[in-house]
Amino acid sequence: MKISIIIVNYNGETFLANCIDSILNSETNLEYEIIIVDNASTDKSLAILENYKKSCKIIKNFNNSGFSKGNNIGVNYASGDYLFFLNNDTLLEKDTLSKLVRLLSEKQSINVIIPKLLNEDGTLQAPGGLLGRWRFRSAEPCVIPFAAGAAFFISKKAYLAVGGFDNNYYFYNEDIDLSKSLQKKGYKLFYDPRVSILHYGGLSTGFRKFHSIIEGYRGGFYLCQKFYGGLILQIYRILMLLYSSIKYVFHSVFMGFNSNHKEMGAAYKQLIKINFKQDFQFKHPVENVKVLS
Repeated sequence: MKISIIIVNYNGETFLANCIDSILNSETNLEYEIIIVDNASTDKSLAILENYKKSCKIIKNFNNSGFSKGNNIGVNYASGDYLFFLNNDTLLEKDTLSKLVRLLSEKQSINVIIPKLLNEDGTLQAPGGLLGRWRFRSAEPCVIPFAAGAAFFISKKAYLAVGGFDNNYYFYNEDIDLSKSLQKKGYKLFYDPRVSILHYGGLSTGFRKFHSIIEGYRGGFYLCQKFYGGLILQIYRILMLLYSSIKYVFHSVFMGFNSNHKEMGAAYKQLIKINFKQDFQFKHPVENVKVLS
């Protein structure tokens, strides 16, 4: 069995080397490869990756293709039987990889495993709302309704069976989409709390508030349209129109006081415009990548 570890990076100079080092320091006999897709970073990421050309496959993407397409580009170069998608702001423990495959040996039918995510202070990082978080507090492996894309372990067979991450998302919501697509095909998402990964969370998108808001809600519109349509989509439109209008008015009032209010006001103004569109798919430029190692 071979594992392809895929990391999409955009301006991740702060944590990229630590993430890669945590993988390379793994204590395991498993065969694995590390594939880094750099999404047109403008910081020192590519200079950092020069130090890992012998230990990683490095793909330079001349466009910032976002999370979904960036990962799918990585899959095109993956030779493993299993794919392990990792955020660039994660840290593996030395036995993470060995523990991940333990559940596979216990239950042969498993195709998807989601490890426990921990905050920097060691507290549990549970995705979803109040109704969904309780499942992630389980001490034993269990089936969960959705998974976070920060650390997603899946057989290549299952991934390809559902078409992988949907490129119509830029970032945010693509993990929910993949979870729902897998479940529609009969695959179960197994959460294994015996395997933990540190996730700094938000570091890779926190400095892009404008785009984070736009893509978060645009992806939400597309998700509703794709899986629910009709009435649910219209209800979501109305709720988001009310919410974004209130936020726009609030930030507009204080726009002259600091740049943050100006940026946030512009984001919610753009969101109001998106609300009235019929097509929520992200439009990518022609793919342009180069293999560096």
